[in-house]
Amino acid sequence: MDLAETASVVSEDTNTVTFNWSGGKREHDDRAMFMLYDIDGCEAEFDTAAVKRQFETGVFKLQKNFSGKTVHAYLAFVSEDRKRRSNSQYLGLVTVL
Repeated sequence: MDLAETASVVSEDTNTVTFNWSGGKREHDDRAMFMLYDIDGCEAEFDTAAVKRQFETGVFKLQKNFSGKTVHAYLAFVSEDRKRRSNSQYLGLVTVL
């Protein structure tokens, strides 16, 4: 599957991260996959079937307390039936509020 042509991540609310993306070929059932990795704490949090890709934005409410931590963010896409998937796309560091 295609990667997003542009993508970004930002934290604007406590223990929440918002992913934004655009571009790349998509099907009606594609979903975004979100991952955050805290290298210092050796912890990751992910959602392998978040919002539909067509929405081009998704809010990731974290289960673990990542507030105040700077984490690495990744975005990828997967089809609803899990038969197609993209590579992951590194979006850089984000400090979680």
